[in-house]
Amino acid sequence: MIAHLPTPIATAGHVTLTYTYSGLLVNEENSPVPGVRAALINKDGAYLLLPARWFPLTNFPSTVITATFRLNVPDLFAVAGTGKASAPSPMPGKNAVEGGRLLYTFECKSLASHGTFVVGNLQLNPKQAEGINVAVYAPRAASAERAGISPRVWRVPRSFFQTCLAPSPILVSTLIQIPLALLPMCG
Repeated sequence: MIAHLPTPIATAGHVTLTYTYSGLLVNEENSPVPGVRAALINKDGAYLLLPARWFPLTNFPSTVITATFRLNVPDLFAVAGTGKASAPSPMPGKNAVEGGRLLYTFECKSLASHGTFVVGNLQLNPKQAEGINVAVYAPRAASAERAGISPRVWRVPRSFFQTCLAPSPILVSTLIQIPLALLPMCG
């Protein structure tokens, strides 16, 4: 994709570009690792991982951006991902068969590697772990058994951040279990 701007942007200047996407992610450029899908959209949900480069990026993987992401999904799905999420906004479906939809908006105001999302029939189970608020998303059918996962899972990364990178400024984290129906079959 090439975007032609009407005027040049000054060094250290800012510009806003809006892209609207729809459709399938089916080519080999959707993953930095051959044979591993880093982006998928199907009837059971979706996962869009930043390494899939599912939106225009330059200088990947060193790209840092600010962004606003809007994801329009069936009303039975939840979306978890990068940025600060607003409450989802109900939207009408295209027809009666499709059903209602929800618009999730994620604001990413600080420069960082934003652009990873998981969409599906997920249930939020907020937890406290190692002094951090952890939003644990798991498939609704497995949510009860995931209730105690955050303290065990977050202990190692928290220790790494404190030991190797100085005290962690991260006070909120998100852990998402990708629904099995979204994972490709291994064989």
